[in-house]
Amino acid sequence: MNSTTIRIGTDLHTELKLLAKTMKISMQSVMEQAIKDYQNKLYWQNMDAAYNKLREDPKAWEKMKNEQNLWEGTLNDGFDSHI
Repeated sequence: MNSTTIRIGTDLHTELKLLAKTMKISMQSVMEQAIKDYQNKLYWQNMDAAYNKLREDPKAWEKMKNEQNLWEGTLNDGFDSHI
């Protein structure tokens, strides 16, 4: 895998080193997981903001709820959902 160097403060480097030691993984793995977790957090924050905006429009919210109800029927299709 290709790599590059980034500059971080000494305090953050100390924390990163401690996390890696505690978790028994490399500092690179800690950084990679932290970035993935942050991306996931941003995804859900954006999703929440979009739903909140949708709720502000009663007609759009009702349309979305009706569509959700249509999809809910697929849960009763007789197939095992634990496959």
